[in-house]
Amino acid sequence: MNTQNTNHLRSESHSHDQEPPPILRILREGIVRVVQEEAERLNPEPAQAISRWLDSGDPDAAERFLLRLAEDGDPAIQWCMGMACAVGLGAEKDWPRAIDWFRRSAEQGYAEADPTADVEGIDAGRKICILADLAFGHQVNPEKVPMEGITGLDLKDVELAGHHGYRIKLLGRCLRLEGNRRTAYVAPHLISADNPISDVNDVFNAVVVRGNATGEVMFYGKGAGELPTASAVVADVMECVLESRPRPEIGWSADEGGFVSPMELKGCWYFRSHTPAERVQALVPEARILEAGKDTVFITPPVTGQEAEALAKRLPVSAHLRVLG
Repeated sequence: MNTQNTNHLRSESHSHDQEPPPILRILREGIVRVVQEEAERLNPEPAQAISRWLDSGDPDAAERFLLRLAEDGDPAIQWCMGMACAVGLGAEKDWPRAIDWFRRSAEQGYAEADPTADVEGIDAGRKICILADLAFGHQVNPEKVPMEGITGLDLKDVELAGHHGYRIKLLGRCLRLEGNRRTAYVAPHLISADNPISDVNDVFNAVVVRGNATGEVMFYGKGAGELPTASAVVADVMECVLESRPRPEIGWSADEGGFVSPMELKGCWYFRSHTPAERVQALVPEARILEAGKDTVFITPPVTGQEAEALAKRLPVSAHLRVLG
């Protein structure tokens, strides 16, 4: 990234002749799909051109097309630009500029003008608390649920994850443990590209439920936009008006007992450390080394969160994330 691109990302107005910020290189998986869908909606020829530009390794023309769509008022692309500014992808974090893009998108019913609750994991945390209440029958206090967003992510880890067959997604999880214990948390995870959750992008949301008999069941659909939001609201109103029979109350116990820290959960962790691979293997003999060089990138065997944090204190760690098993 160079200073010239950063300045253009921050400028209050843009010229189509200026060099655009490297948005597509940064949010490749999510934004490329959005751009291609938008191009196909507008004209199939630009979509084909974008594919050729990306395949040739020259995304600049596609970036200019993306920036033009945002400036011309496309709410989906404006949202993508806001995300790039909010989390510092392609440039330094620029909240005023991010808020401006989100505001433009929100005015068209696409996104919230203040993205803090989304990018910091707060919105997902509130939702996972409600789901946990309903699923387990006991209240889950949001103040006890760790909520980690995406603002701390590094582009290098996004690229490394993609290179090794993973994608990074923000997940909210609630789990029932042995002994009628429960836990919940929100955090970015490495997810295998083979997992259907890895393909949930743009305004789409997914909820995965694991049952004793059913196994995993995924519910998938749009979670933003004028029509999806309006449809959900109108459906609830119609159900209240038209439903004549008494409805069973849905509730849960106010007892918060049994909630435990998610740091007690065992799972694999992704690490990127400025530590020789030999030392990593000495400390974690069963670690799977993904890359060894200036940085050693590895995935641990299943360990608790406390053990992962202890390892992070012993190594000069640049990043460590949970891996969805």
